[in-house]
Amino acid sequence: PDPVKLQKEIRKSQAKQKKKEKRTRSSGGGAGTTDRKSLSTMRVLQRNLVYVVGLTVRVAKEEILRKKQYLGKYGKLLKIVVNKKVLGNGATSYCAYVTFKNAKDAEVAIKKINGCLIDGARIKATYGTTKYCTNFLKGITCTNPSCL
Repeated sequence: PDPVKLQKEIRKSQAKQKKKEKRTRSSGGGAGTTDRKSLSTMRVLQRNLVYVVGLTVRVAKEEILRKKQYLGKYGKLLKIVVNKKVLGNGATSYCAYVTFKNAKDAEVAIKKINGCLIDGARIKATYGTTKYCTNFLKGITCTNPSCL
């Protein structure tokens, strides 16, 4: 491709994008419920939530994951939710959402356990995500104390 033509295409595309963004900003009229509705499909990264995939049935229990030889050694754990999923081939997969009190502890846990072997299975760990609160999206105050 011709570099000059390519540069023109890029500039043209950027100008279109800026125009579209300007239109979106001016039609919304501020940070009201119209803007919030667009957030209903988005997910929010939680820096204190660790999503762990690849757990074996033996380890995929809250009381085991809380132990100091597993996730308990990285910091204070507020909540652990373990999920079971049956795969297409009939095998069972387990994952867990682990909420740490401190975001720094979650970061350390991810760095230490991502890619390591736990009970013979290769574990993947990353930050967990959540959806925006429905009350926030409606523009009303949420009464749930654990809501972000």
